[in-house]
Order: sequence, then structure tokens, then C-alpha cells
Amino acid sequence: MVTGAYWPEISGGGLQCRTMINALGSHFAFRVLTTCTDKALAREEVIEGAPVTRLFVNVYSPLSKLAVACRTIGFFARTASSYQIVHLHGFSQKSILIAVLAKLFAKRLVVTMHTAGQDDPGGVRRRGALAYWSYRLADRFIAISDLMADNYRAAGLDPQQLRVCPNGIDTARFYPATAAERVALKSAIGGLPSELPWILSVGFFSRDKSPDILYEAWLRLRERFGLETALMFAGATSSSYQEIDGSLMTTIAADAESKGLRHRLHFAGEVRDIDRYYRSADAFVMPSIREAFGMALVEAMASGLPVVATRIDGVTDRIVHDGVTGELVPPRDAAAIAAALQRSLTDPARAAAMGAAARGDVDARYGLAASGERWRRIYDELVQT
Repeated sequence: MVTGAYWPEISGGGLQCRTMINALGSHFAFRVLTTCTDKALAREEVIEGAPVTRLFVNVYSPLSKLAVACRTIGFFARTASSYQIVHLHGFSQKSILIAVLAKLFAKRLVVTMHTAGQDDPGGVRRRGALAYWSYRLADRFIAISDLMADNYRAAGLDPQQLRVCPNGIDTARFYPATAAERVALKSAIGGLPSELPWILSVGFFSRDKSPDILYEAWLRLRERFGLETALMFAGATSSSYQEIDGSLMTTIAADAESKGLRHRLHFAGEVRDIDRYYRSADAFVMPSIREAFGMALVEAMASGLPVVATRIDGVTDRIVHDGVTGELVPPRDAAAIAAALQRSLTDPARAAAMGAAARGDVDARYGLAASGERWRRIYDELVQT
């Protein structure tokens, strides 16, 4: 497994790696190669039975990137006899070298397309001829949603190499809370008035994730419907990662302060025990305008929450059965989000039925049994051909 970050650092690809390693550990032997930005983490360690090698990189230093490239070559030279498949999660600049090394050492190569406009053929092609040539060395491409599969097909690449495998979720970790557990978790997590309903959103702060639209919807919920609630954002609010816009949090916090509502708004930052946050919440909103899959949405549904999500063709409309397992609203429509939240928060029976339906649907479609079997078939067919 090759990923840009791995536990305890957090990335979507890295978290999916960890989930599937745990799910398939009895069928395959795994090891992980990851870049790392935290110098305090061990360069070599075993996590949940899988050897993990971290390559520290300063993304602003060409010399650091060159050193990582040299260590990557050394890694392949040392370890190539211990694996048959190289599975790239995403496709970045370093992936060019990984793809070439995989072929030089006669390994089967898998690329999972995690991010629309970046890991799909169109996004890679924009990086230049070398990147696109190395990308096409892959033996299999995994699309995590119908949108990503459509992007792959539109590029005219071999359809026989494409597999559609939505991300998997551990439904033993993400499960609905009892009323008593929710009360206890609100007290334990803190940061917001525990007597109010909590609305949760999970994701880093970027314009595409649209936390500002959710904040506007939250204000409307109070002003138009008279509902007193609290709003929790979980996810990185500032980082060197180019998509994160730190001004979003600053602007939202200042506005809440000016309205006397700052005590009802909490920025939890990047959290590792995110399952507890889902179980503390009363409703979940994903206001994104761009997603390749929407893992947070699936996690919230597995946790039995009434969910509201922006309709993203080929992504959220494939996850949510509108009106049954959640509600879909138009992009960047704060009024529609507020109205959907009002329906869920004022009708507990409806919210409970929707949450239960969502939990059952996610378990059947995205649980580890179904997701693990899809991955297992891909790996088996590669090593048998």
C-alpha cells in the first residue's frame, strides 16, 4: 500500500488503507509505504500487523523531495521480494517514480482514484506527458464512485482495467448511539452546550467543502424556524495542504462572536476518534460541492444519523436514497439545508426511521464484508494472471 499519509497522520486514502488492511489481513500480507510530515513519528514500525515505512518530506524543499526519491528506490530494492502487488492510493508527483519502480521490479500495479480532478485521467494528464505515461502503467484502476468511473471512461482508457469499488466502512466502529450514550458523549467531548441538539459536519475547511454555507444554514435555522441548536465542525481548519482555506474558520468565528453565538459553535479540528463525534450528534450535514465519494456521509449514515447532503451527480445521489435514507439538497443552498434540518430536528420519529434505514443500507452496500470481497477479487485476479 502506498499512500500520502498513514495512521496516526490522517488522510482519506490512508484511512481506507488501514480499514481494508484490517479487513483482509487474514487473506493477504500487507506492508505500507507512506510519506510523512511529522518528524516525531517512527520511520519504521508495525501497526496492527502491517510493517509501515515512513519517508519524511518537506514539501517546500526540492532537496527533501530528492532524498525521498532516493529512499523510495532503496525501499524497493530492499523489500521487493516481499510483495506481488503495489497499490497506489491517489496519484501525485511521487507516484511517477512508484509506478516505474513497480514495473521495473515486475509488480502488478493498482491505482485507486480517490480525488476527482486529481487522480482521474483528466487530472493526471494535466500534469504532463510523463505523469500520464506512468499512470497508464497500472494493471487495474479502482474508481470509488460512479463519477470517478465516468471520468475514467471519458478518457478512453481500457474499460477492462476498471473496477468500481466504493470505500468500505467498519460498521462495528461506526454505529448508532443510545440516548444515554449521546448524552454522556456530549458531556465528555464538551465545547458546546450539551442541552442543545448538535449538528455535525466532518471535513477539512475548503471552499469546495462549503463550511460557510452550512454556517449560513445554521443561522437560518434559528432566525427562520426558531430552533436553538449547536454546530460542530470536525476537520482541519488550517494546513499547508493547498485546498484548506484558513480564512473560512476565522470569518465564521468572528461572525458568530458578533452575533453572540460563539459559545454554540465549536471547531474540533482534526480528530482521530471521529466515531465518538458522530454518536454525540443529533444530525449531520455534508454541504460539499465536490466529492469523489463522501466517506464522512457514509460514516454518519452508519452511525444512524439523519443526514443532509448536497446533491452531487454520480456521488451522493448514489449513496443517499432521497427522502428515505437522508435528504439531498441543491449545491450551496443554505435555505434548503436549513429546511431539511428543521424537518429532522422537529420530527424525532422521522429522523429515527431515516437513520435506521441509512444504517441498514450502508451495512449492506459498504460494510467490510461487501467491500473486502471486491478488493479480494481484484488482488486474486492480478496474482493469478
